Amino acid sequence: MVKSVELLKLIEQDQKRLYSLLAGFDTTKYTRHVSQGGIIFIPKNTKSYPLICTHIDTINEARGALNPTKEDLIISGDFISLAPSSKSACIGGDDRNGVYIALKLMQINKPFAFGFFTNEEVGCKGSTELSTFIDTLNTTCFIGLDRRGFNEAALYGYDNNELTKIFKNLGYRQAYGTVTDASNLSLLCNKNLACINISVGYEGEHTRAETIYLTAVNRTLEVLSNIDASLFSAGLFKYAVGQNHSDGLYLDYYHDDTGYFYGDETFYNDDMLDFLECEADYINDEPYNPYILNEAIKRGQ
Repeated sequence: MVKSVELLKLIEQDQKRLYSLLAGFDTTKYTRHVSQGGIIFIPKNTKSYPLICTHIDTINEARGALNPTKEDLIISGDFISLAPSSKSACIGGDDRNGVYIALKLMQINKPFAFGFFTNEEVGCKGSTELSTFIDTLNTTCFIGLDRRGFNEAALYGYDNNELTKIFKNLGYRQAYGTVTDASNLSLLCNKNLACINISVGYEGEHTRAETIYLTAVNRTLEVLSNIDASLFSAGLFKYAVGQNHSDGLYLDYYHDDTGYFYGDETFYNDDMLDFLECEADYINDEPYNPYILNEAIKRGQ
């Protein structure tokens, strides 16, 4: 189960402090590689493995705001949110939740590689800096822990059906994302490795309304704790060369057999999708409100 005290401690750390903590993280089961772009932990005595991707910056750094302190946080049952008086730009579940899950997996010696990247929120700078080094590893795919929600497996155009199937069989639904460190590595590395990004339990990212849902954090932690590691070590999960990659242009929507959806499962027709594509900055930086979007479309905005 999620230990909220441990997660709260991570939320309070800024990027510089968290980087220092990770650089000194005590582990005998992993080899550590430290660079300006972040810190990679590579499992010892493991022939091949997925790379779990998280980032240690938040929108607070990008906007020059302070990370929240415990006095800034409201805990109500399974939910953590910012107090109205807080000066922070966000709570930082994006991506402290992913960092928390990755560290818990390392504590049980999961035979995966783990990447803690810097400056994802300002252009995936850390994963870009580390991409050449990552090319030298025996990585089979990139799994992001940097997705909103409860049970989404987001794709970015660097897709592999077998990799997607693993998470669909575990109850995750297919969604589409914009950009994340995992997709950036699929783009930059030379092995055509596929990526996928899994929900880690935050909503309203990049805003003061961001909320952490502890049950959702715990779900992905339990799934990855119990998953058979051999599923990811039998061979490389490659994407098809020539796929329609997102390069940051995919919308954050998901689909099933009946159509395309976003957020609270409101259906979107082609006109709405066109509007959303033109308003990518709005989607990323403002709380989702389907009524506002519908009214804007009616006005032709």
